[in-house]
Amino acid sequence: MIEVNSNLILWNIVNKLPTKIFLRRFLIRCPSCKRTLSQTAIDYYINSEFQCKKCKIKTVFYAKLISIVFDLIEHALKIPKKQFKHIIRDNKSLKRLALSYIEGAGNFGLRIPQIPGGPIITIWSITHKCNLSCNHCYVPQNNEIEELSYKEVTSIINQLSESNNLVLGFSGGEPLLHKDIFKIIKYGSKKGMTIALASNATLIDEIKANELANAGVNYVQVSIDGLQDVHDGIRGKGAFNKAINGIKNCLKVGLYVSMDVVITKLNVGQIHDLIELAKSLKVQEFEILDFVPSENACLQAHLALTPKEIEIFGANLCDIWKELIEKNYPLTLSYKNPIFTRILAQRFSNVFKMPFFKGVFPKDAIKFFNFSNRLHKGIFGEQTPFSPFVTGCESGIYVIHIKPNGDVTPCPLNPLILGNLKRNHIRVIWLKSSILNSYRKLKFKGQCGKCIYRIICGGCRAKVFLTCHSYIQSDPSCLLVNKKNRKKIFRKS
Repeated sequence: MIEVNSNLILWNIVNKLPTKIFLRRFLIRCPSCKRTLSQTAIDYYINSEFQCKKCKIKTVFYAKLISIVFDLIEHALKIPKKQFKHIIRDNKSLKRLALSYIEGAGNFGLRIPQIPGGPIITIWSITHKCNLSCNHCYVPQNNEIEELSYKEVTSIINQLSESNNLVLGFSGGEPLLHKDIFKIIKYGSKKGMTIALASNATLIDEIKANELANAGVNYVQVSIDGLQDVHDGIRGKGAFNKAINGIKNCLKVGLYVSMDVVITKLNVGQIHDLIELAKSLKVQEFEILDFVPSENACLQAHLALTPKEIEIFGANLCDIWKELIEKNYPLTLSYKNPIFTRILAQRFSNVFKMPFFKGVFPKDAIKFFNFSNRLHKGIFGEQTPFSPFVTGCESGIYVIHIKPNGDVTPCPLNPLILGNLKRNHIRVIWLKSSILNSYRKLKFKGQCGKCIYRIICGGCRAKVFLTCHSYIQSDPSCLLVNKKNRKKIFRKS
C-alpha cells in the first residue's frame, strides 16, 4: 500500500521558526582572535580546548548546539556514539563540510533542507570540445564557447576552496580534451577537494587511467546510453566497446567508477540488462540520470519519459533495489530524478527520510555501509560499493555548475545564468542569488507548493524553467501535478 508520510508535515514546520537572528552569531568574528564563532565552536566541539578566552562563554554554548545536531546525525546513520567528532578531527575535508553547514545556519538560519555556506558539489563543464557527437547531448554541436585560462581556472578553484567546497567534478563536452586538464585536476586535489571526472571513456586507455589516478582523481563517471546497439546508435559505431574498455582500465588502477545511464524511451526496457552489465563489470555505482531536453537536446524531447512512465519506472526501480538488498549485492543504485525520492518514500518499506539533507535512504541498506569507516577515510577513500542516499533537486542545496567561460548556472541542465566568476566570487553567487534562494524557500506554485514531499523532492527546477520559464512552478513531469492522477497514486496497490 502507498501511504502518505504524514511525519513530513512536522519537518515543514521547522522552516517557520525564526532561527536566523539567533544563529547568525556563528558568522561574527571575535575582535581578539579574529576567528568566527563557527570556527571556534567546531574546534571546541572536537578538542574541548580554547584558543581565545574572550570567546569562551559563547564558544561553549554554541559548541553544545553543534554537539546536539551531530549526535542526531550519528543516531540516524548508526555511527557509534561520539565517533563523529573523531571523524571530523581526522578528516579535514569533512571538517570543512561541517563548517560549511554551520556557516550556512548563520546565513540562512535553521532550514529544512539545511543550506550550507557554499556549494558542496561543483560541476564544472571545463570544455565543450568532444570527440563524439551524441544526438541527445544538451551541448550544441560545434560550440566555440570561450574557455578560461589556466590562471583564471586556478583562481576559481581558490574561491571554491575558500567556500569549503567538498567535491569538484569536471565534465564537458569531454574533459580529457582540455589541454590543461591534468594540471587542473592536480591543483584542485592539492586544495583538498575530492575530484570527480565525467567522461565518455573512449579516450581512457591504460596510460590515461594511470594519469588520472596519479593526478588525484577519486571518482570517474562513465556514460553508457544502453546496450551496444542503443549506445552506438547514439554515440557512433564502436563507442560502446571503447567505453567498456575505459571502465575496465579505471577499475584496474583502483578508481571508484560509476556507470551512468540517461534514461529514455530508447533504453528504459533495457534496465535489467544494464544492471547486470554493471554487476559483471564490478563497478561501484550504477547511476540513472533523468533525460532533460535542455538546449540542444530539445530536438530529442520525444525521447523523454512521460509522467506516467516515470512513475512506473520509479516503482520498478524500487523493486530492483529491494532485490539487490535481499540478495546481498551492494551495488549503489540511484536515479537522479527528484521525483524518485517521493516514489521511494511512498513505496519502499522501512525507508528513512532525512529532510535536513533533502534525501532518503532504505534502512535495510545500512547493512552494506559502515558510515563511520567511509566518512573517516573519505567519500571515495574506501572502495565500499554502496551508498544508500537518494536526494531531491540539488540545485542551490548542494550543487552549482560552472560553464567553460565562467558563467554559473544552477545545474548543467538549467541554462539560467546566475553570474560569472570573472566578476563575482562563487560564495557571493551562492549566498545572494535570488534564483537559488527562490528554490530554497520551497514556496512553489501549484501542486509542488502544496506537496508534503517538497522538502525531499522539490521537483526538477531545470524542467520547470525549460517548460514554464518560471522558477517556482510545479514540475510538469510529476504525475501528482494532475489532480486525477494524484487520487490514483494514493490508492491501495
